Amino acid sequence: MNTVVPEQAVVPVSVPVSPAVRLVPALVRGQRIFIEDPSWCIVDHVKLHTGAVEDITHWSEGVIMQVLSMLTPDTAHSELFARVNSDPAHRDPRMRAAHVLVGNESAVDAFLTPDMADELAADLVGFAAAVRGAARTARRANQSCMAVSS
Repeated sequence: MNTVVPEQAVVPVSVPVSPAVRLVPALVRGQRIFIEDPSWCIVDHVKLHTGAVEDITHWSEGVIMQVLSMLTPDTAHSELFARVNSDPAHRDPRMRAAHVLVGNESAVDAFLTPDMADELAADLVGFAAAVRGAARTARRANQSCMAVSS
């Protein structure tokens, strides 16, 4: 006797995955595989196909800060970006772990532990306060010059 099991009663076999990780497709040497992908990763591992599993890296959405100049307002004088990064096959375990990558479009990026990123953020807050102070000083100086010349 054959037993018919209703479709909704069929439970698919699932692979246990951490809540912070999901299984996503990746293309390696033209073959579609499934890899564990951190929940913060925005890389489309099919479109960004690789030649080896070891070449798969993960990164998050980034934040960018550009410094413009009044002399060239349409061109960034400098740029700084930061994002979460992970290179699961790297020899250095610190690079395999999630870390913060900070770069400025030069050949060398900075790789920060979460604690180092917190320290950098605190330094940037202090830098921002100093830049605001400089802006206030420049504004007052310009107002004084205008008052004298009037």
